Amino acid sequence: MSKLEFDEETHTYRVDGCVYPGVTTIIKPLYSLDGPSESVLEYARGRGQAVHRAAEIYNKGEQFAGPLDPVVQPYFDAWLKFLKEKRVTITSAEQRLHHPTMKYAGTWDATATMEDSGTDDWTLDIKAIAKLHASVGVQLSAYQKLREANGRIASGVRCRRAAVQLKPDGNYLFQEYSNHSDWPTFVSCLTVHNFRVNNHVGEENAK
Repeated sequence: MSKLEFDEETHTYRVDGCVYPGVTTIIKPLYSLDGPSESVLEYARGRGQAVHRAAEIYNKGEQFAGPLDPVVQPYFDAWLKFLKEKRVTITSAEQRLHHPTMKYAGTWDATATMEDSGTDDWTLDIKAIAKLHASVGVQLSAYQKLREANGRIASGVRCRRAAVQLKPDGNYLFQEYSNHSDWPTFVSCLTVHNFRVNNHVGEENAK
């Protein structure tokens, strides 16, 4: 069985020693079309990582080492509010998988069920950003396909995908994504990414 490894420092996935591109790397070209600028992303990245880490610790039932940073606390409060109001049961947290045939990998924040959606299975991603963009749906479609390819969705269960936008005032926005073009868009991004890597496109600009 192939072994997936992840280097946290470089955010690099490897399967049996071979580098697999991550979902966020693959869809990066969409950011300039749909999402925030790279400078805005960089500014929010540190805060977002801290918010994700706090949610991960809670979702896994682990204990916090100390009080949360005051900047992080309202975002975490928003996550708790979402869990309570939507009556969410987290079934897994921070899953990391690779696609055996399409050769990409990714990590998403949680899978869950909600009382008001019956037995539906949800693939969730936490966003501590000012605005949700259409590219989030593309990202979530890639995570859902990872689950399907690895048999992580029970037979006969409807799988849905959504982002939970956490806000600095302690509130949240729950956004479901169901556009059927999301997956073909991701496949197109993956094709372009592989073309660039295989043909060393852009390397001359990095020197």
